Amino acid sequence: MYSGFIFLKIIFKIHSKIVYLREIKFKMSSAELKLNIINQIANLKNIAVIEQIQRLLDFELQEDTYKLSEEQEQRVFEAREEYSKGKILSDKQANSEINKWLNEQ
Repeated sequence: MYSGFIFLKIIFKIHSKIVYLREIKFKMSSAELKLNIINQIANLKNIAVIEQIQRLLDFELQEDTYKLSEEQEQRVFEAREEYSKGKILSDKQANSEINKWLNEQ
């Protein structure tokens, strides 16, 4: 299984492309934007990226209520406890830690 990091990279690339397309002098219609994304996906060669996109779409289009596993519920509980005890990082601190970690790799 691939990490959430690949997923975040995919989302960032798609988001960046959408922002870029919106900055062009003309605005794309919803239909044009969808076709553009479909064409980009059709040209993908990396199966891991395609699988991550599929997971994102499955999640976004799911109409049922999402049920957390016991492990996920436990993690949410732990996160709330950490937050209530002030064990949090600002965006700047978190980004600094991530950059430090990436540079160590």
